[in-house]
Amino acid sequence: MEKIDTDLINDTLEARELSAMLMDGLDEGILGFLPNKDEVNAHIVYSREKCIQVFVDRDGMSHEEAVEFFEYNTVRALEYMPEDVAGKPIIIEEF
Repeated sequence: MEKIDTDLINDTLEARELSAMLMDGLDEGILGFLPNKDEVNAHIVYSREKCIQVFVDRDGMSHEEAVEFFEYNTVRALEYMPEDVAGKPIIIEEF
């Protein structure tokens, strides 16, 4: 899996004067970002499958274990965050 340059992400956000929340250890799952309507924050957009693949490659989990781990520890955590949290990450399903 291709390594994402987090310095580039941070530099890009800083240049546009945006702040965003990154999910630790899942940089390879990043697809891009979506500026928020407040023009101060941005949502980092992650690929669900790429994030799951991180756990398979990095942690040696089976695909099934990685799905369960990701859903319980990452997706569930985001669900508990209030909707109005600025810069909350977005996880998408790719076609």
